Amino acid sequence: MQEDDKVWFDTYHKFAGICAEVSEPKLIQNTLLLAHFPATLAKLETSLERAAIGFRRYSPSDNGTLCSIDGRVVTGLVRSFQPGPAQLGNPFLRTLQIIVAEHHPIYGRDKYVIDTAEGWHCKPAVCFHIGLDDPLMQHFGSDQIVSLFKKLGADEADPISNPLVTRAIRGAQLKIETQVPKDLQAESIEDWFRYNLKKNGDELRISNVR
Repeated sequence: MQEDDKVWFDTYHKFAGICAEVSEPKLIQNTLLLAHFPATLAKLETSLERAAIGFRRYSPSDNGTLCSIDGRVVTGLVRSFQPGPAQLGNPFLRTLQIIVAEHHPIYGRDKYVIDTAEGWHCKPAVCFHIGLDDPLMQHFGSDQIVSLFKKLGADEADPISNPLVTRAIRGAQLKIETQVPKDLQAESIEDWFRYNLKKNGDELRISNVR
C-alpha cells in the first residue's frame, strides 16, 4: 500500500524527520529504509548514526524475517530490494513499514518498490519522503509547494502530506520518463540529472488544494 508522500521543507528536515519516525518505539513493526542512489543512502545512514539509531544493511536473506516483530531498522538500495518469500500471514497486521528517502526521477523505479512490497505477505506500507530542495522538485520548480507550506501554516520541521501533491510528483516523473531514452545509473540524483536530462523549465502543477 502506498501512502501519500511526505514533503519536507528541505533535505535537512527530511532526514531529521525520518530519524524521528524510526526512533519511536515499534512494538509490532520493523522498518526498511531505502534509497535509489548510493549518495542518498550514505547521508541517510550518517543521519541514523548521529541520532544513535542502530541499523544494519539489507540483504535478500533478510526477507524471511523482515515481516516478523522485533523493531529492527534495515537500510539498503532500491536495486537490492527483492520480492519476499511466498508465506501465509495476516495481511491486516502490518509488521513492516518501508520508507523511501527520495523519489527517483523516473516513476518506474518507484513503482518497482510499490509492486515488490505488494507481493510481501505482510503487505508493508510504502511512504516516499522528499525535500523541496531535491533536484526532482527543483527541476519542475517547487514554488507552488512552498506557497502551499505557507498557506497551510506548516512548520518547516513538519512535512505536508496531500494526495494532490503525491499525484503531481508522479505526473512529473512520468513526464521525465518520456524524455529519457536511456536510464544511466548514477551515484547521486544530481549526477543522474546531469547524465540523463537537461533542465527544460517544466513546472510542477498542483491544483485544487484548499
